[in-house]
Amino acid sequence: MQKTGGSVEIGELPTIEADPFQMRQLLQNLIVNPLKFHRPQIPPVIKIYSQFLNNQADNIFANSELCQIIVEDNGIGFEEKYFNRIFNVFQPLHSSIEYEGTGIGLAREALGESQLPIELYIVSNDEHLMDYLYHRGRYANNSSLPHPDLNLLDLNMPRIGGLEALKEIKTDPQLRRIPVVIMSTSRREEDIYNTSELGANSFITQLQDKES
Repeated sequence: MQKTGGSVEIGELPTIEADPFQMRQLLQNLIVNPLKFHRPQIPPVIKIYSQFLNNQADNIFANSELCQIIVEDNGIGFEEKYFNRIFNVFQPLHSSIEYEGTGIGLAREALGESQLPIELYIVSNDEHLMDYLYHRGRYANNSSLPHPDLNLLDLNMPRIGGLEALKEIKTDPQLRRIPVVIMSTSRREEDIYNTSELGANSFITQLQDKES
């Protein structure tokens, strides 16, 4: 933030019942992205505030059920032609030459550039991962899908989380044979230790943008 001259303006926010980890991860991503993908020579500005949709704005912390948390920024945005892609998993809307990436999206680019005969399958959360591995749910009629030779597992996967997914994989007699590499922005020794105890084969710490 010091390098870009960026700022974060926080307005009045409510107290809500939610998963602290997921909310922290969500807001962290919404703040980090505009700090990273900002317009040249223009300091990034992020504004976070809330409004109640039932006209009870004066009663912020009680008797209110529906609240909208708004995150605004003056970042680079995206062209209207990409509107139908913004909710697709790992869809970069700007060139990797202009802006560096991290995580699965970058791994996909790296594997593609390696020109090795690798098929990469991506799922959006741990439930879809287990459905894929067990050929159930949306993958029930796709028994021809191969079991992976390697799992790249995001520690912060939505739903029950990467640790629970890792635990289920490593307690299954068939799935436990598949090597699992954990990918995370976490540098906590506790996370590295816990994943190792559950049987992870490696732990890769994803680099975060230095400007954030």
